[in-house]
Amino acid sequence: MLLLACIVLAAVVVRLIGVRRGLPYIHEWDEPYVVTYVVGMMQRGDLDPKAFSYPSLYFYILLPVVYLCYGYLHLRGEAASRWAIEVVHPQTPLSHLPPALPYWWYINQPAFYLWSRVVTVAFAAATVILAYRLGRAVQDRATGLLAAALLAVAPGFIYYADTVRVDVPMTFFVCAAIVAGMRILRGGSRRDYAVAGALAGLAMSTKQAAFVVLIAFVVAHALNSRRRGPALGEVAVLGGAAAAGFVIGTPRVLATPRYLIDVWVSEGRAYGGVPTLASLKAGAAQNLLYFIHPMQGGSPNPEWYVTPHAAFGLIPALAALLGAGVVTARQPRVAAYLGGFIVPYFCLMAAQHNFFLRSMIPLLPFAAVFAAAGAAWVWSTWLSRWWRGSAPAGMSATASRAATVVAVIGIAVLLAEPATRALQLAWALRHEEDTRTEAVAWVARHARPGEVVAFDTDLRWYLPDLWSLPCDVRYATPDRGLSWYQRQGITIAVVGDRNRLRDAPAIADIRRPAYLDGGGDEDGNDDAPLVSPRIRIVAISAAAH
Repeated sequence: MLLLACIVLAAVVVRLIGVRRGLPYIHEWDEPYVVTYVVGMMQRGDLDPKAFSYPSLYFYILLPVVYLCYGYLHLRGEAASRWAIEVVHPQTPLSHLPPALPYWWYINQPAFYLWSRVVTVAFAAATVILAYRLGRAVQDRATGLLAAALLAVAPGFIYYADTVRVDVPMTFFVCAAIVAGMRILRGGSRRDYAVAGALAGLAMSTKQAAFVVLIAFVVAHALNSRRRGPALGEVAVLGGAAAAGFVIGTPRVLATPRYLIDVWVSEGRAYGGVPTLASLKAGAAQNLLYFIHPMQGGSPNPEWYVTPHAAFGLIPALAALLGAGVVTARQPRVAAYLGGFIVPYFCLMAAQHNFFLRSMIPLLPFAAVFAAAGAAWVWSTWLSRWWRGSAPAGMSATASRAATVVAVIGIAVLLAEPATRALQLAWALRHEEDTRTEAVAWVARHARPGEVVAFDTDLRWYLPDLWSLPCDVRYATPDRGLSWYQRQGITIAVVGDRNRLRDAPAIADIRRPAYLDGGGDEDGNDDAPLVSPRIRIVAISAAAH
């Protein structure tokens, strides 16, 4: 338990390193699709998210956090009322007709995103504990500890723990359901069926794709050695508990079931629908490659501002393949049960029209368990016996100590690649600032008090940062020419790529990260998030000459 506590603590720390990334700007496309609606519930004082791209459970989990955050800001005098929280940028038009859609990758109090991300970190840490329990149930405590350590440092599971998305919470509930379902596989009472079903319902009420866990339960029920006949009573309990868990997380389904089903079916079709052999051929290789190769994601275009990373690592992935074979050979019923979730879920995600890295996150705990099982098999059936068997007579104690050293080295080899990548990723996220933040910091350092500085309106600035500057702040539309800046007495202009001064000599050139070859407001669409645009800082006097 002490080892497990240390592993979980390390998992929390490495995820918290980058939890502030990008703020006050929002770099993840889907984060407003959660936070904006939760803030809306808080402002209205109701429990209706008003949006159902996802079911509602994670929204309700975040709601008390949002209330506490607002209460703290209110006590500090930073939010006079609930409606002082702005989730749509005040400088953008409010027309609902393109291209002038409200720009909502913005919030005037980024603490709501920060603490919502901390909740995701908590779910990720709890999933590390579940990986231990699953590894222990599949094999033994050592396998569980190694699985927990692997999941704690898996880069893919670190990256998405730093965002307000439903994928990590869904993974937690899926793992909890699978752990509970092991009792069904190995006998199980009706209470075990109820617990597993309720957890499956909660998982589905976090994200729709979790319905695949029910397939694993069907396999567990079919392979239950203590089952007599079809045991329809247990099946009814399982189904009823799953339905209850789903309704608890998404109660709106009782009021408007047809509407919600139509929304989810429509989204399912838009993303890929039912897997086919052709869709699997197109997507399977890309999804598998993400386990070992750093990717930004997206097909045909990169995902919005996803920092390149690999989900797992080459050595752990090879160990997972070996472990899957070992578990299948030694415990075919357990392998069939776990495969009842892994295989259908992978096929469903591989069949999507667009490749999203986050789709593979729910498979990482299982990959960690298999990798731990494979490493344990190598040690127990080959290395340990060979090492002790080769020791001279009377040297068993020395051989045992040496074998322990070799085991530690083996664990280090298994963890070295993902741990190194995890620390690199966490550190990169820790220092990931939007170019606009860098530009404002540059102006704060170099502008003299009273100097007039103009900011390009296309860059959608975070207003409080600008009001704190020592200079006189003005705004300029991109079509303004040099003569306009001179007439206004402006000495410094901070401009974007579409500004007429973009080719003027710059005293500072702040470039976007090299891997950002897609995404953002590059085509002038107001409904797309502008992420780390290239910014040039122009001295008007120098440009005039």
